[in-house]
Amino acid sequence: MSYVPGFKFDAFVSYAHRDDELLFGRRWVSASISDIESFVKSELGRDHQPYFDRRSLEGNHDIAGILDQVKSSAVLIVVLSNAYLESEFCLNELQTFLDERGQAAIDSVFVVRKSKLDESYEEPGALYRVNGYQFWGLDEDHHPYTYGLTSATDERYCKRVTSIGTAIAQQLRRLRARAEADALAKAPPVTSPPPQVDDQPTALLAEATDDLDDERETARSFFEQQGIRVLPLAARNYSRPGFAAEFEADLKQCTAFVQLLSGLRGQRLEEAPRGLPWLQYERARAAGLSIYQWRSRALEDGARRIEDSQQQLLEMAEKRPLQEFLPDVARLIKTRTVDRPITPSSVYIDHDRRDEVLARRLQEILSGAFDWDVARTPFEEEEDASLQTARDTLMLEYESVVFLYGETKPSWIDRELNRFRRIKAMRTHPPHRQIIFVAPPDKPDPTVMLRGRTDIVDGRAGVSDGVVEELKNKLAA
Repeated sequence: MSYVPGFKFDAFVSYAHRDDELLFGRRWVSASISDIESFVKSELGRDHQPYFDRRSLEGNHDIAGILDQVKSSAVLIVVLSNAYLESEFCLNELQTFLDERGQAAIDSVFVVRKSKLDESYEEPGALYRVNGYQFWGLDEDHHPYTYGLTSATDERYCKRVTSIGTAIAQQLRRLRARAEADALAKAPPVTSPPPQVDDQPTALLAEATDDLDDERETARSFFEQQGIRVLPLAARNYSRPGFAAEFEADLKQCTAFVQLLSGLRGQRLEEAPRGLPWLQYERARAAGLSIYQWRSRALEDGARRIEDSQQQLLEMAEKRPLQEFLPDVARLIKTRTVDRPITPSSVYIDHDRRDEVLARRLQEILSGAFDWDVARTPFEEEEDASLQTARDTLMLEYESVVFLYGETKPSWIDRELNRFRRIKAMRTHPPHRQIIFVAPPDKPDPTVMLRGRTDIVDGRAGVSDGVVEELKNKLAA
């Protein structure tokens, strides 16, 4: 009996038999699907019924019967390779499932990308919009190879089995819940397009450079386990015509943009001369999403030269262990509105360590001029994580925020404005004032723009009494 009511099988595996030939003592497709199936069973807490045909499809086999099995399956698992794209039978199975399920197929097709595709093959357009999991990478000589080809203990292979297994289990649970609800309400069968779920937090996980393949897979798996939907469902081919429209469509479904960065610039395109990471970041910023960026700590050894344009992007990213970054980001993405009252008549002065002397001076002036609660960044905190939590809390709870832009680097102010932009979405109401206080020395303006009115107090020529008075007047207005 299948896990999802209304279907004979929970999963149909569509693959080319050439990909399952014995190699290095393993039949890769059989072994991989077995591992994925075992993981799904452990997630669901009971058996499910995948359909796995181990015969070679030849002219004397019942093709119609096999396609009936495709139609009777809740989800489709495609093992994508060059051999798959050469197989008329495989492509027929895929098209049959897409035709049968219509728009509902987008969330019910899972692609195991077994190997790098030859450029001469054209991937079916529908696969760009479904759940894709890359089971191959490049070795130290930049030659493509398949994870788990010789051993199931390959860490990269295990991560991907966990990731796709988690996603399949989640989709089977959703389909089961819809089928049970339909049965109670005597609604149309579950094969009709499912209703859109608007309250599920959704994040766009930017395509990363090859050296961060493992980290991106870790992030995707972690977010999905936290109940966060991750887009794009499949890897984007940014050199393919039409990608921009698909990327923009994904952005419209998301409230957050998560980007993992290294020293590599990535693919350079005609419309993205600074590289793919910049292209994705700029489009996400234009869409007004909350932006969370992380940089690899491997950059600290200084072994690799970083181009100036990439360095600018890296300076906006958080530099801490990924295992600390991901839980914090998941918490922020899942929090729609924080149920905390805004402290009345309060000002938070956000500043870098380099500007602590000036921050203390402004705190004393404002506290003396008004009966206000004036706080500055508490650098007494020993741990970076505790300091960041304190910053987030002050940005959430204080009525006005002043960003002190003095001795610090331009990258610091851009990073803090990005952080405040995403935290604003969780406040119970917008800030009374958001002000950038620019102090000496002379410097470029911030590149990040905040929504809503942002005042700039320009003290580059010196923090005179007149400049301080201007700050007080803007806060009191």
